[in-house]
Amino acid sequence: MLLLLVRHGETAYNAVGRYQGHVQIELNELGQFQAVRV
Repeated sequence: MLLLLVRHGETAYNAVGRYQGHVQIELNELGQFQAVRV
């Protein structure tokens, strides 16, 4: 059995260590690249 755990890609808030809670923040350029790689 193969189990993959995938976390969301990086957002602008993640990049600066800011808490985002329930706010929907778009993926930044790196996050979009990470999503494509999955």
